[in-house]
Amino acid sequence: MNNKRRVIVSFISLSLTLIGIVSGLQLVKQKQDIRKKAAAAAVIYFQPTSQNVTVGQTVNFDILVDTGINSLATLRLEINYDSNLLRALSLSFNNTLLPQILRAVDLSLPGKITGSAGVGISPLTIVSGQQQKVASASFQALKEIPNGTQISFGPETSAYSATTEETLGLNLIVNKLPASVIALIPTPTPTIVAAPSVNIDSPSDGTRVNKNKTEIIKASANDKQGIKRVEFFVNAVLICTDSMAPYDCSWNVPKVTKASYVLQAKAYNLSEISALHTIKVTSN
Repeated sequence: MNNKRRVIVSFISLSLTLIGIVSGLQLVKQKQDIRKKAAAAAVIYFQPTSQNVTVGQTVNFDILVDTGINSLATLRLEINYDSNLLRALSLSFNNTLLPQILRAVDLSLPGKITGSAGVGISPLTIVSGQQQKVASASFQALKEIPNGTQISFGPETSAYSATTEETLGLNLIVNKLPASVIALIPTPTPTIVAAPSVNIDSPSDGTRVNKNKTEIIKASANDKQGIKRVEFFVNAVLICTDSMAPYDCSWNVPKVTKASYVLQAKAYNLSEISALHTIKVTSN
């Protein structure tokens, strides 16, 4: 009877041992399969990859991930930039994909932004596929950067899978692509200054003037800046300049009968922008 019990106990013990070995082999195989599936294949990058702005302007970047064959559960970001050229304004995670903030965003370190977030548990969210927008960051251009400056992902940037505990320590990001910012001094908008208005009030256009007499040419001129001077011309020859209103000029009409003359008044404002009024007269 005792021998029979020993045989039964030995058989049970052997069976349990075999079951344990088989189970262990299956578990090892599962872990190996999981590791293969969680192979580093993810790519993280900025979009757009380059931006042109003016000094003082804000520049925004989306942060995207191509997960490859993986599903990401946790993302840790370290973004490096030149703090002499750019000011970090914000970093925010996509709260639809990564609603759990694991480490608060820190903008206090010169030239570095850090923070981490994870997927939602209830309801469960998944980060998987191409062009998954996981976060966004914004900067301000502090000075002119004609040759551009780079924004890049630092060594702490990493992503992890939630498949098993064994995969949590494996950084799945295989490639980190930077972005660049070119900043230029804004071109000032030219101030358009209107020309002044000017008019020859006397004599009137087409009238007759007395030969061998002095004719007073009178003009009026106006401008928002003010009138600097008015020049008077007879047949394109400058004969007078007047810098105070009322503007006039004494012209000695030549002793020629039925001669035609072109009279002009040219007014200048304080910006040296001018306007011209022309008339024709004939001598008696």
